[in-house]
Amino acid sequence: MWKTNVTSSYKSIGPSTIRSLYNNRTKRTFLYELSGGGGLRDCYNPGDQYTSLAGWRTTANSVYLSTTTLC
Repeated sequence: MWKTNVTSSYKSIGPSTIRSLYNNRTKRTFLYELSGGGGLRDCYNPGDQYTSLAGWRTTANSVYLSTTTLC
């Protein structure tokens, strides 16, 4: 399990495989393909849960915890 609570900045995830995702926040969260917020991105609303990720999401390199509620 990996978790962070740093808002309004890009946080490097590091070299790992992401198999599932749960946005356990009251604000949206972005997952980025590249470090520093580059490349493809997905937005996850509060409470979103995915038990099986695929494609670039499994090797995403950064996350951004927004201060805005919905995608």
